Amino acid sequence: MTTIKIVFNTKDDNYFARQVRVPASSESNENEQHIQKATWEAINSFVLQLSVKLCLDSDTVQGIKLFENEKTIAKAAQLPKITNICGKIVHPTDETVYAPGVRPYIQLVENCFGTKYRVYTTACNFDTYLYQHSTLFRGSGRKSEIQEVINHVFGNCVDRITIHQVVCSARLGHPVMQKNSLIQRQLSDILCCEVTKCVSGDEIMFLHAFMLTNFDPSFLKTINMEKVHDLSVRLNLCRTGVMNCFVSVPEGGGLAWDDEPQVIVHNFCRRIYDVVLESS
Repeated sequence: MTTIKIVFNTKDDNYFARQVRVPASSESNENEQHIQKATWEAINSFVLQLSVKLCLDSDTVQGIKLFENEKTIAKAAQLPKITNICGKIVHPTDETVYAPGVRPYIQLVENCFGTKYRVYTTACNFDTYLYQHSTLFRGSGRKSEIQEVINHVFGNCVDRITIHQVVCSARLGHPVMQKNSLIQRQLSDILCCEVTKCVSGDEIMFLHAFMLTNFDPSFLKTINMEKVHDLSVRLNLCRTGVMNCFVSVPEGGGLAWDDEPQVIVHNFCRRIYDVVLESS
């Protein structure tokens, strides 16, 4: 089998790509016909997507190019999945926060953020400040698993738990082209937010990097996030169709630990995924 990458360019100078797996080229007429059929099916499907789903003119596609054995191969599509929940545990004052059985596993860690006590678990890692007023955690994408290890490590020494970031990952199932202004425009229009391009030192890793901010309250209400304020999303898109969303809220920003945050954020990221899928 070989992969053919089909690149479309539109009259507004946006580029899109799809790929199709076909039998390796040979002298067989039957095999060649199969390749042509699969290729044209992919082309017709995408042109229909542009003209119907995005409400563009049927003649919007101005050029089509085929690339055989293209190096930029996208893996199969994968719907958004929560991969990391980061938050903060606030402890009661003047108490030893760790359960007795955990103390032998505590490590003292020094880095550029200072000195902290660290505990590694199968669900997430905990960094506790020296004065033991609070602990930062990051790791699992499931709240239930994090809650279980919190109970095990800290017992009842928990006043409250807040969330400041949830990471969600997905795969579009097709390559993403660099010359595409439609993605940014559709994100802004459909998600009712401000979308700005990001530039950073690791920009070489991402084909597109956006920051989504200033969401309209009426839109947030449709995704059960009306209580969340100062919501921001860092959206990274790789040329192979990998999508990563870093959903951030300030401490106390309304994304409550008791409100199944991974479910709420997952539904939100699914909306982002659908917009990117249709506009890339």
